[in-house]
Amino acid sequence: MRWDTHGYFTGDYGDLSPNSVLKRRNGVCSGYANLFDSLVKKMEIVSFVVSGFAKGYGYSQKEKISDDSANHAWNAVYIEDAWYLLDSTWGSGYAKPGKRGELVFLKKLNDYYFLTPPENFICSHLPKQEYAQLLDPPITIEEFKQLKKPFFYSTRKTQNKK
Repeated sequence: MRWDTHGYFTGDYGDLSPNSVLKRRNGVCSGYANLFDSLVKKMEIVSFVVSGFAKGYGYSQKEKISDDSANHAWNAVYIEDAWYLLDSTWGSGYAKPGKRGELVFLKKLNDYYFLTPPENFICSHLPKQEYAQLLDPPITIEEFKQLKKPFFYSTRKTQNKK
């Protein structure tokens, strides 16, 4: 599975249905989230796709975010009597500039975005629906804008090198 950098920048996402994304083996966040949702439901796990705003590529604190803002999709799952959040797109790798300046996707598992505690996930992901924050009380848009993305958790670059 690869993140569709071309689709992301051109807006030509193609068919984002689970079957199409699986056949093409690429997609943007909605495709990843739809595929994940479909797969876990086949395993009889309760799941839903969350739509909202993420502090992803190109994010600036000056960016306007409203109740209608949505630039990303991820999932919530219910396992063993608890709800969890995950982002299969961000967990699958990252994009970096290629030799000609274009963004190139690099596959690299980042398990930080799998079953992430809501209090950490909220630093980078704000759902349109307050209940999908899994926080009590939920935070506001202004509070979200002030939160810093936790470097340690999102990059895992602080490992001991002995």
